[in-house]
Amino acid sequence: MRWSQALTRHKSIAQLQQDAGARRDLRRVLGIWQLTAIGIGGIIGVGIFVLAGQQAAVNAGPAVFISFLIAGVASAAAALCYAEFAGLIPVTGSAYTYGYAVLGEFAAWVIGWDLLLEYALIVGVVAIGWSGYMQVLLSAAGLHLPRWMQGNLSSDTLAYYWDRAAMWVGFTLDHPAPRPTSGHVFNVIAAAVSLGIAGLLTIGTEWGARFNTTVVAIKVIGVALVIVAGVYYVNPANWHPFVPPRVVIDGVGHFGWRGVLTAASVVFFAVFGYDTLTTAAEESRDPQRDLPRAVLLSLGISMALYLAISLVLTGMVPYPELNSNAPVASAFAAVGAHWVMVAISVAAVAGITSVLFAFMLAAARIWFALARDGCCRAGSRARIRAGARPIDRR
Repeated sequence: MRWSQALTRHKSIAQLQQDAGARRDLRRVLGIWQLTAIGIGGIIGVGIFVLAGQQAAVNAGPAVFISFLIAGVASAAAALCYAEFAGLIPVTGSAYTYGYAVLGEFAAWVIGWDLLLEYALIVGVVAIGWSGYMQVLLSAAGLHLPRWMQGNLSSDTLAYYWDRAAMWVGFTLDHPAPRPTSGHVFNVIAAAVSLGIAGLLTIGTEWGARFNTTVVAIKVIGVALVIVAGVYYVNPANWHPFVPPRVVIDGVGHFGWRGVLTAASVVFFAVFGYDTLTTAAEESRDPQRDLPRAVLLSLGISMALYLAISLVLTGMVPYPELNSNAPVASAFAAVGAHWVMVAISVAAVAGITSVLFAFMLAAARIWFALARDGCCRAGSRARIRAGARPIDRR
């Protein structure tokens, strides 16, 4: 086959459907609520306690509610596409497999590796965030890790040791980097949680899904408690004007309808992540029925929580007071409800854990799909040695 033909060859939808029905590589153990939990886990992270308040303070005011609506409608358009593809092509791989059917092998290869890089970056950043929250909880309990375990090597530390190595081999440096002050060497907690979830996924999809569903339930209950508690402190006067008049500060415009649209473009990234559940198509008990429903359910539940918290937050305190790194905590502190911090901390840790689970699961499934199609040679050899079950060994 000529290389040009190999780059553009497709897999027909009929062939993909036939292959999906005949394969037994992965066990079908996921129901609609487990799939929905994976989707919610991918969508809602700790950002639910940050984005609404910050964008209200900087760009949209109380109209951040409208910003989330606009972002939700845009995300729903993509969700409907994912739902249709998931029902039509119930095969592991999500956008990679859909690209193989529609755009050809080369485009699918690019999509697959792009998703792997994206998910790897998300997992790394989120694991560091999880470590930060866990260290706060440990400190509150009077426990402290050694300083070198509290974070990864910083750029000044790397520069210091690089310059020392250069001087050791004989180079002369006019301005060597100073000795670092952070003392951080290795983020032990971030590495531990990543390895723990990877081990959970290796043990089996069913056990992992049960764990994730429990964590997502804790997260949703925690967010709901924050919303219900906040309703008690809402002052409707804080919602006026709902769309603040536009102002220009240091040449940068804020508020007005343009500010609402600016906020919508920022919060859009907080209402995406349901693509993770479509990577587990071959582990769904009834993929053509459950996958489309789970995509729409996960987005709908997540949007309901985002909209509710944006309304409650801007109703509790005047929106300029929400311009902080922890706007929800600041709002409850302003009204004297410090006890809510416990619910926020628990929901934040649960939220980050479910994000890690969702994206690590999705990355493993895309890697598996690439290997099965021969787009990853090392993965193909591992698949053969492992009896085509590198993900779920049961």
